[in-house]
Amino acid sequence: MKKSPGPDQVTNEMLVNLGNGMKRKLLQLFNTSWRSGRIPQAWKEATMTPIHKQGKSKDKAESYRPISLLSCLCKTMERMVNTRLTWYLENNNILIEEQADGQKLIEENNPKYLGITFDPRLTWKTHIDTCHQKGLTRTCILRKLAGLEWGADSNILKKTYTGYVRPVLEYGVTSWGMAAKSNVQKVISVQNQNLRIITGGMKSTPICIMESQSQIESMLDQRDRKLLTERTKYKAQPTSKMLKRINNLNKGRLKRSSFAKESKLIETENEIIQEIKNLTPLETHASTPPWEKQPQIEIRSHIRTIESKHKHSDLELKDLTSTYLNENFPKEEWIRVYTDGSAENAVTNGGSGVYIEMPDGKTTESSIPTGIHCSNYRAELEAIMEALTILGRITPSIPQAKAVILSDSRSVLEKLEVLRGAERQQLAKGFKNVVQNTQSLVLQWIPAHCGIEGNERADSLAKEGSQLEQIERDLMYSEVKTIIKTV
Repeated sequence: MKKSPGPDQVTNEMLVNLGNGMKRKLLQLFNTSWRSGRIPQAWKEATMTPIHKQGKSKDKAESYRPISLLSCLCKTMERMVNTRLTWYLENNNILIEEQADGQKLIEENNPKYLGITFDPRLTWKTHIDTCHQKGLTRTCILRKLAGLEWGADSNILKKTYTGYVRPVLEYGVTSWGMAAKSNVQKVISVQNQNLRIITGGMKSTPICIMESQSQIESMLDQRDRKLLTERTKYKAQPTSKMLKRINNLNKGRLKRSSFAKESKLIETENEIIQEIKNLTPLETHASTPPWEKQPQIEIRSHIRTIESKHKHSDLELKDLTSTYLNENFPKEEWIRVYTDGSAENAVTNGGSGVYIEMPDGKTTESSIPTGIHCSNYRAELEAIMEALTILGRITPSIPQAKAVILSDSRSVLEKLEVLRGAERQQLAKGFKNVVQNTQSLVLQWIPAHCGIEGNERADSLAKEGSQLEQIERDLMYSEVKTIIKTV
């Protein structure tokens, strides 16, 4: 988005804010260029900017890295072509698995791929030694922040550790987590040093006490959680080669620990995870072609007059929200749809509630169960889907209908804004059925539990839904990931 323009000085911000008329003109330009096989001369030119390499002599030409600034229009067309071409190749299985860009691979005893160093025998000693050394270096910084009578408190030290030191220690743990105990212990020892700095514990202080006091998971627990999450991800990919490996443990395996064996053992020890039988396959690419027009989903995840819920009392939140709704979505003109979802302990027996207020004063409500295993996120999403289903039935009989779906889950709305997977496709299908029968359709966030009548009623309906007979349904990978974190 925020990229420097090329020689034509057309920025991405300009393209994003184009009106519908100019967007059609731009599309005509792209289509003309595609059909004729010619592109404007300005798109072939670039603004060259030399960037000095740190630590190199400024007197030599090789000390500078050339940066080419190309036309944003050209790059936009390139992305459009690439998106369509990629979709076609993936949907028709034209790309071969062995494709590696036609480049000759250089032989290397300890190759490094995505930050993980491999060794010939896959003992992971080289990688773990690197993690150990990096962890110790960063621990020194943590020591300088701490002191008995001065320096950062335990909360700041904990945040520094979890955000700066621990990512280095646990990176790629699903690969090297099954290494020999002597190697894994090197990484564990670095965390133990950090625990003593955070809690102020002596060397004789038991590790489990420091973990409990600081509320930091042990490295082994973190490893087990990540192994289980990774295993779930493979199970949600039916075409994955790794899925065949974890389902055939005894086929061609050495007599030593492996990801497949270790993750299977962890899964066996977890009763809740064992109860989950079916997963919704992860989408590697969109099910609909990129050139097919999608319904425009207007999502508003904020209310201008409410910066933060914590800065206002419940009464103030109710007044501010009511004023905003009356100004933007007056009852006499808009169908107001309140949705809510909840799950017991955030992972079981989910329920969704929908409460609809019609412009003529009539109301409609619905309670539905959303599954034995269900996250709060899924329950909220199911509530929105149920609302779209109901709107699809009632809007055809209302000319020029305008509807607003009011949800108290900001996280769900914010995620829907950037979603590209199955949830987005599912939501788009529901919107498509409603958009053709409505003049306007909006998803709007409102604060929860502040006395707004429609929201409170939707909350009650969601709880009623969680008490209904639950169904066993396929779970999405994101849901199982949430359940793993909880248990």
